[in-house]
Amino acid sequence: MTQKENLKPISEDQNLLKLVLSSEAVEDLNLLKDRLAHKFPNASYSEIVEFLIREKLQALEAKMQIKEDKSTFTIAAAVEVDHVTSVARNGTNELSGLRLLCRSHNAYFAKEIFSSEWMEQFLPRLRREE
Repeated sequence: MTQKENLKPISEDQNLLKLVLSSEAVEDLNLLKDRLAHKFPNASYSEIVEFLIREKLQALEAKMQIKEDKSTFTIAAAVEVDHVTSVARNGTNELSGLRLLCRSHNAYFAKEIFSSEWMEQFLPRLRREE
């Protein structure tokens, strides 16, 4: 018997999501929770799921940003799209203003432009890489 998913608002900014996961999915979720423990100590399942949602949306948005003239480029997971001139400094999303960089170099240039202190709020994963 398949159980239906259930989503109910419980406050203005919170919802209760009830779903059924296979044993394999629960094992994977626990493994992921363990592997993210250095970044999110004592994280709840809700925090892990919210993190995964944000990460996936960011990856999808990066793919969408490089569409132009009906051409779609697929980016490998280890590569990120960087604006040669940041949008915050009047750069554009045109292909001529974009370049592919590894995550570390993308973060490096962002920190050079906006300061390490400012970028840490957007790049918490870099704390463990430096």
